[in-house]
Amino acid sequence: MKRLAIVAAIAAALGGGYWLGRQAVPVAPAPSHDVAAQVAAQIQQERQILYYQHPDGKAEYSPVPKKDEKGRDYTPVFADPEPTPAPVPQAPAKPTGKILYYRHPMGLPDTSQVPKKDSMGMDYVPVYEGEDQGGNTLKVSIDKVQKLGVRTEAAVLRTLTRRIRAVGTVQVDERQLHVVAPKFEGYIERLNVNQTGQPVKRGQSLMEIYSPDLVLAQQEYTVALQGARALENASPEARESARSLAEGALSRLKNWDIPASQIDRLRNGGQPTRTMSLASPVSGVVLEKRAIQGMRFMPGEMFYQIADLSNVWVVAEVFEQDLAQVDVGQKADVTFNALPGMTFTGKVTFVYPTVTPETRTAKV
Repeated sequence: MKRLAIVAAIAAALGGGYWLGRQAVPVAPAPSHDVAAQVAAQIQQERQILYYQHPDGKAEYSPVPKKDEKGRDYTPVFADPEPTPAPVPQAPAKPTGKILYYRHPMGLPDTSQVPKKDSMGMDYVPVYEGEDQGGNTLKVSIDKVQKLGVRTEAAVLRTLTRRIRAVGTVQVDERQLHVVAPKFEGYIERLNVNQTGQPVKRGQSLMEIYSPDLVLAQQEYTVALQGARALENASPEARESARSLAEGALSRLKNWDIPASQIDRLRNGGQPTRTMSLASPVSGVVLEKRAIQGMRFMPGEMFYQIADLSNVWVVAEVFEQDLAQVDVGQKADVTFNALPGMTFTGKVTFVYPTVTPETRTAKV
């Protein structure tokens, strides 16, 4: 309160002197530095002194004023810190350097390479080389860039791609899957391919079979051929009847998938055989074997399931949110944990139209 009273008294004295001066009354003005010194001394006396410290800053203290060995006064230590004057704002330095362009004075996204005015008559603001662009510019230190792992790249026009990862399973290509089944009744005399996983080639003998119907069909074809040859000089009606019988017997053998080599043997005068070899229709690997040596079989009963594994399918489970990015014909890279470092290339051939409710994935 005393400090405020003294400051107010000084202000009143100065104001009164100014008013008297305006009234043409001579007043002797006090020197400004004396007044400031008096105010500082008064403030110094009113501050509470805690103790006195050695003038060189040594750990020597005294509760009362004291002098050191050189006759210097100990420095008082006050309870409150000495007030510091408020910093005087400095006017921003005028930017120097090369002018890059001129921007709109209201911050609109409009620039100019030459000085100009906006619609309200305000000058465009020059932007200098190296000048901070304000709130729209973010500066990051080199240390922060290294810690954050920031990477930069030159802007180029290109097609954006997104890599989708999914778990899949290898399955047999349905187009390369074949079933070996007879079209007549009979018995298996001997198995030549007798285990699952065994590779086979097209035309390879799978088994030897006996069928009474097959033996009878061979005999009918042989007799029909002999009759047609015997009636070569007969009437046209007789030759046509014999030829029809031979063609009927031949069609039955072909419909039962009898190998062409067996038919050629009969055509060239060979005799019917009790057993006949059943050949593989394709090359591949036996995935399933149901044939057992000595068993009786019926028409349509499956002997083998053979697949060509040179090309396989990979059925992937793609999450629902990624399905919009998947389309038929897209390239796909496939890797296997069992084959590290190897990548196989394929393409999308079908996207299933349904989503599994439990996993929210669709097969691709």
